[in-house]
Amino acid sequence: MDNEQCGKDYRRHIILKWVSSNISTFKKPRENEYFQRFSYYNYLIERFFPKNDDAQILEIGCGFGYFIYSLKKLGYKNIDALDIIPECVSYVTNEFNVNGICEDAISFLRNNNKKYDVIIAFDVVEHFNKEEIVVLTEYIYNSLKDAGIFIMRVPYGGSLGGLYIRYSGFTHEVAFTELSIEELFRTVGFNRIICIPEPDIHPNLIKSSIKKIINKIIVKALGLPMKDPNFIRSINIIGIGFK
Repeated sequence: MDNEQCGKDYRRHIILKWVSSNISTFKKPRENEYFQRFSYYNYLIERFFPKNDDAQILEIGCGFGYFIYSLKKLGYKNIDALDIIPECVSYVTNEFNVNGICEDAISFLRNNNKKYDVIIAFDVVEHFNKEEIVVLTEYIYNSLKDAGIFIMRVPYGGSLGGLYIRYSGFTHEVAFTELSIEELFRTVGFNRIICIPEPDIHPNLIKSSIKKIINKIIVKALGLPMKDPNFIRSINIIGIGFK
């Protein structure tokens, strides 16, 4: 890619090289790493996904398939995996026997007539600028079936680590809070919106309880307007929109 092409979209120039450049935060996972994240994703799937394993699911930005691994483990069969990185699409197609699609999300959704029960976008939306995010979210809404669900994970600007996670990726364009997610989702058309901190899947109940108490103390001491004190340490926020 020459300098002129890079200047038109620096993000694509960099993201397409994540795998070939051996970026430390984007390496092909080992089997045990899939299993380690299963409890995290299973929490979300059990709480928000339809119980019907024939549900039509699209993951935008599938990467190396952490979420797909959990979906397949739980019996979901109809999964479209979308990513602009060819190595990722090839990997999940062969490894998990899903429909891999190598295309830009906005272009794909603009031209796709298929309707989905669930659309997932984890660590994706923050790589778009605000104008693109509005367009992307509208396309996502239009690509959902009636009563369909959109679930996204994005950097949380209101946590103690909010500033770090906002700038932890060179191609991050924006961070979110509960208020900005509701504003975006509501104007697009979602009729019910839930925002939650990242699931605290901790095997030690005592340590987990202590963390929750500390979170409440910090929130009260700082006078932060958080309904859920677990947000204070959650570097990401999960937004769920119900059509």
